[in-house]
Amino acid sequence: FTSLNPTSLLAFSWAKLNRKITIYMTDGCERSERDHPSYLKILRKAVLPKVDAAISASRSGMRLVKNFGVSEERIFQSCLCAPPVCSETLGFEERKYDLMFCGQIHERKLPLLFTEICRIVAARRGRCRVLVVGDGPEKNNMVARLSELEIDFYLASDLSFENVLSSYESARLLIFTTRLD
Repeated sequence: FTSLNPTSLLAFSWAKLNRKITIYMTDGCERSERDHPSYLKILRKAVLPKVDAAISASRSGMRLVKNFGVSEERIFQSCLCAPPVCSETLGFEERKYDLMFCGQIHERKLPLLFTEICRIVAARRGRCRVLVVGDGPEKNNMVARLSELEIDFYLASDLSFENVLSSYESARLLIFTTRLD
């Protein structure tokens, strides 16, 4: 489970009552969790020591779950994505796209900030070719804004994991706009 909402807490309780393995996963870190409400901190201190394992996306997240009472031998790291494998033969200028957005196209990932960066790059360079890899509730707004700005873009919403990794080498720069990460 990844949250402490009522449904997750119910599932956690059922699993414990039925002697099932429980694993907590977080992509949070010490900084991102610092300002959470005190009731969530109390819930974490009550629940996390009882999990069979905790998985975190970062070392800071590993420290976070340890601080909430998970013993070190039950904490594991699993990065959110594999590092991209870039071609050593493809030069910077040979890359098809200037900028790349890769992720959920959701308000918290600031897709319209990305489009503003595209506008600035296009104004300064005379053009901006963009690769957008992802999907989400803000996709139509992002596409509309890129079209309105007359940005040359390609949208890839359904790439396999392997194709997402290989798409990194087609852009000069990944712009990772986000509120939290």
